Amino acid sequence: MLRSEQGMRLAYFLRGADAGYWEQHWEDVVSAEFYAGAENGRLGIFEKIFPRYLPRRGSILEAGCGLGQYVMALRARGYQAEGLDWAEKTVVEVHRRFPDLPVQCGDATRIPVADGQYAGYISLGVIEHSQEGPGAYLVEAHRVLAPGGVALVSVPCMHAVRRLKARLGCYRDIVAEADFYQYAFRRDDLQRELETAGFQVEAWHGYDSYKGIKDEIPWFAAVFSRRIAGFDLGYATQRALSHLPGADRFLGHMLMAVCRKPMG
Repeated sequence: MLRSEQGMRLAYFLRGADAGYWEQHWEDVVSAEFYAGAENGRLGIFEKIFPRYLPRRGSILEAGCGLGQYVMALRARGYQAEGLDWAEKTVVEVHRRFPDLPVQCGDATRIPVADGQYAGYISLGVIEHSQEGPGAYLVEAHRVLAPGGVALVSVPCMHAVRRLKARLGCYRDIVAEADFYQYAFRRDDLQRELETAGFQVEAWHGYDSYKGIKDEIPWFAAVFSRRIAGFDLGYATQRALSHLPGADRFLGHMLMAVCRKPMG
């Protein structure tokens, strides 16, 4: 994957993240085992974040829900969650496996509901894939949220190592022949986009520091992504980093904003 610094953002170039790309991506990972934890209400990396911020009353939309595993897990916990994704074949596969799971096909910049429909909104790694910027997604998220509603929005992060590499001129790939894939954002850049759309940012959370380090330091990936005598060193390293104070905050591959639509 090619990368190029563009203003405050790091742009990734590989292949356009269109519906076909995501259909292939989800086809490669879907399985009965993929849903095993979700059916029991397990939220994985969001085990602490989602219950802390999402409202217990009112409907919650995950816009860009993929295979709907978080919709499933939240519903197993009693939340009124539903999902939307623009990859039609993926939505068909979800319905084939789980006919009653409320996931529909649609565009997260044109959600087919009335204003103020939702008490909560989730967007995990979606808005960074627009080369024009995240504005259209965020304006629509603000529209469909009720006053006082909570939005959890995450994007790839320009964390400490990426900022250092940018200063050292490490992101100067030639990208003329490659398709735009996504941006990584600095916190102040994302906050400006959220506030422009009308949100108030209340908290920040980084997550997945293992990928945040692995993607930037080749020797780390070579050493810690192996299995040794049946022991999954990569999984153990991920677990250790998730409990290491400051790791996700400073090195998390993803950055989540917890924000609210103001009352009135």
